[in-house]
Amino acid sequence: MDEERLELTRVWLIKAQHDLAAAKRLAQGNDPVLDVAIYHCQQAAEKALKGLLVYRNIPFEKIHDLKVLIGLALPVAPTLSGLIEKADQSDRLRHGVSLPRRTARTRRGRIQPGAGRR
Repeated sequence: MDEERLELTRVWLIKAQHDLAAAKRLAQGNDPVLDVAIYHCQQAAEKALKGLLVYRNIPFEKIHDLKVLIGLALPVAPTLSGLIEKADQSDRLRHGVSLPRRTARTRRGRIQPGAGRR
């Protein structure tokens, strides 16, 4: 394996570890911030999968969908198949907490929460 690919793998896995550490800190204590902790859990899984794909020299597009990343990794890591359903749940949770719903402004400039949903 070339050194550049090995270094990129290492970087992905370190970033995954950092996201997981952030999630643990955010979920602890008397005032946990669970929505952001969930986001970092999804990010940790995504980065770990990308590290595996780089390590095994499997190309991937810029994507955040865990199911797609798992699907790409299945030929070299078939045990990941049991995580596809959980990945779908994680992706739905991440989308629910990462950004607020779209809003629309009235003619007077006031924001109407939930208006303008797709």
